[in-house]
Amino acid sequence: MLKILPFFTSFFGLISNLIFSVIIAQVIYYAARPLRQFLEERKVPRIVSIMLIFIILSIAIALIFMFIWPFLSQQITEFTETPKEKIADVESKTMDILNAFNFTSLDETELKENMIFYIREAMMYIVKNISVTISSLANIASYFIVTPFLLFYLLKEDYGMFSDVIDHIPGHKKKVVRKIFNNIDDTLGLYINGQILVSCVVSGLIFAGYSLIGLNYAFVIGLLTFFFNLIPFCGTIISTIPALLIGFSDNPLMAFKVLAVVIIVHLLDMNLISPRVVGYSLNIHPITMILLLVLGFSLGGIIGLFVITPLYAVLKSITGDIIEFRESKETKEVAVNE
Repeated sequence: MLKILPFFTSFFGLISNLIFSVIIAQVIYYAARPLRQFLEERKVPRIVSIMLIFIILSIAIALIFMFIWPFLSQQITEFTETPKEKIADVESKTMDILNAFNFTSLDETELKENMIFYIREAMMYIVKNISVTISSLANIASYFIVTPFLLFYLLKEDYGMFSDVIDHIPGHKKKVVRKIFNNIDDTLGLYINGQILVSCVVSGLIFAGYSLIGLNYAFVIGLLTFFFNLIPFCGTIISTIPALLIGFSDNPLMAFKVLAVVIIVHLLDMNLISPRVVGYSLNIHPITMILLLVLGFSLGGIIGLFVITPLYAVLKSITGDIIEFRESKETKEVAVNE
């Protein structure tokens, strides 16, 4: 039994990475589909549109590796290799603040030790998770050879295989199932494209703001903001933590500047950017969103945080269509009986 355990571990690891590749292909598909539709409206054949999309993606990836990746990797290396120095800086600034306020009525030694302990743990947790995430992405990249083929099929056929399945569904249920799939497609397309666009705008504003105030590693934190902002409701908050710690290690005033930038960008996002781009189409209550994020993190960690909201939106869409179908069926039955 113990001899076959490594086989099952490797097998499930392969399956999970392939599933991740499918998710990436789906995201790129929804992001690229509007361009394909735009080209088709101008009488460009679909296969030519797909080739143009792949050429654009290839050029974008090449430019990233040629110009952005060297600078980004340098900043990531500096950020992950200097946690001890940052911790020492944060500890020193914390001690200065505690001494300035002169906590005479409290157990000063215990208070200092506790604050420094939590600061140290927070810094090490952030650095460790950034390193693990980068390592995981490097391992998963080896399986991305599947992604271009999946993307090509999706762009060429959309969801043709589902149409074949739907065609074999008997009677009036065919129309209902087709409507369910169309609503799922609309929901995912609206959500993914909206979140990507919002993340681009927010991360750009964060990078500009951090660069303006002179925060170190502004580009890395801006990139983290892009990815974490794909998580609704708390993504911006998560990406703010390393920025605050880096700012605080410089001086407390820098931490307040970071906080000011985050508040301004967050207000713009909540009141201007997200409502105009994404709107309120998902219509998820904030408490429900928090519970979903807790559930997603418990089940799938960081990946679960990204997946749980669109999954909930899909299930909500399916449930609504089924309820609508049953109510329509009951109404027709009552009308017939009368």
